Amino acid sequence: APQKLRRVAFSQQPAGFKSYNAKSGKILGLLKQMQEGMEHEDEESTATEKAQAEAFAELKTTLKKEIATQTNKINDKTTALADTKVDLENSESDLEETQATLEADEKFLADLEETCTKADNEYDARVKERSEELQAVAETIGILTSDEARELFSSSGQFVQVQQTTSLKVQERVRMSRASALLKAAAQKSGSRALLGLSVSLKIHGLEKVKKAMEEMIANLKTEQAEEFEKKDHCDENINKNEDDTTEAKFQKKQEETKIQDLEVQISDLTDELAALEKDISETQTAVKRAGEDRGMASRLYQKVVAEQRATQKILEFALKKLDSFYNKKSLLSIAIHRSQAPGEAPPPPPEQATYEKKGAATGVMEMIKMIIADAKRDEQAAIADEKDSQEEYEKLLRDSFDGIKRNQRAITDKKALKADAESELGATNEELKDTEQELDELQMTNMQLHAECDYLVANFKARQQGRAGEIENIENAMAIMAGAK
Repeated sequence: APQKLRRVAFSQQPAGFKSYNAKSGKILGLLKQMQEGMEHEDEESTATEKAQAEAFAELKTTLKKEIATQTNKINDKTTALADTKVDLENSESDLEETQATLEADEKFLADLEETCTKADNEYDARVKERSEELQAVAETIGILTSDEARELFSSSGQFVQVQQTTSLKVQERVRMSRASALLKAAAQKSGSRALLGLSVSLKIHGLEKVKKAMEEMIANLKTEQAEEFEKKDHCDENINKNEDDTTEAKFQKKQEETKIQDLEVQISDLTDELAALEKDISETQTAVKRAGEDRGMASRLYQKVVAEQRATQKILEFALKKLDSFYNKKSLLSIAIHRSQAPGEAPPPPPEQATYEKKGAATGVMEMIKMIIADAKRDEQAAIADEKDSQEEYEKLLRDSFDGIKRNQRAITDKKALKADAESELGATNEELKDTEQELDELQMTNMQLHAECDYLVANFKARQQGRAGEIENIENAMAIMAGAK
């Protein structure tokens, strides 16, 4: 619009200006040609700008689709991350509850072991005291039933004098009485009801029947000895194995907890890095969009400036040509007249002059027009150079931005893969931790069962073995007395 106004203004005549009507048609024709040329150049510039705008719009659409795709992926990953964090919090809560239960069970086990140790010590003290008491009673009985005591009692008249020659039946009764006394003393010492029963049976039943019962009891006691020894070995082996497995499981649990913490930190770091990369991509895309808008504005301004400068040059050049052709016409005509006159002839009289005279300042005006044309050309070249530099900078910005986006997208792909691997490994480690905790629970339960089954046996094994061996020895001594070997 400003160019058209300037062209119209230039073609209009100022007030009071005397024009040459005969040449106005040519001037208008030239101006129309200039207008057509300028419109053609404007159409070409418009078409070029339109093509560039369409290319930019296509690129913008492609980038928007890519952004939408990546945004959907981010949303999916964010949802998966939230679900994983919820599962992690639940697992951590279960872990805390399990650890609290484990600590309570370990404390209960420690109290139970302390109580059992105290009870075992009290029991050992009672057994020792009872054994000493029984030993004293047995020694007293031995003193009262010894040969010296019987001779002393016989000399004082308190017992019946036994005849020097006794029958076989009387000797047998004496041996059974001694054997019964030995078994009774042993029963009192060890607290064995079986020995006490044998002692009573010697007084009631026959020798052969009691002897058979003694042999069976000795066989049973030896069997019990062997079974108890085997059971103790079994208890020791299982308890040691349980403690070793528990130690190993606790160490494994500690490693898995440490690994879980490391993986959680890694996942958190990767999440922050992915967010930073996504933010950088978004900021780069925004910068590219703004740069495209600025480039479009600058390009339109460039086209306007160049068009104006070119239009100015064409108009001024045309005007300069017209002025130059007008002011140089008279001098050319004068030269032609002087050349046509014959030698020696007087020049023809000058033609009659019109009342209009050419202005003497026309030369200064033409120089000024030339200076304006030169300035317009310099401004055009400067605008072209600026446009070229701006376009190159814009293209470099696009290349750098797209390269940065591609690098960030590759980094996002790599980090997402790392994060997925870490999340998968975290899930597997959590499952392993659950299995380890379940194994610890089972080991603790097994430990409690083993201690309930074996603590008494292990604590009293030596005493029980010695007591049972003593029973066997007493029975064998009683059998020897009954056989007359003692």
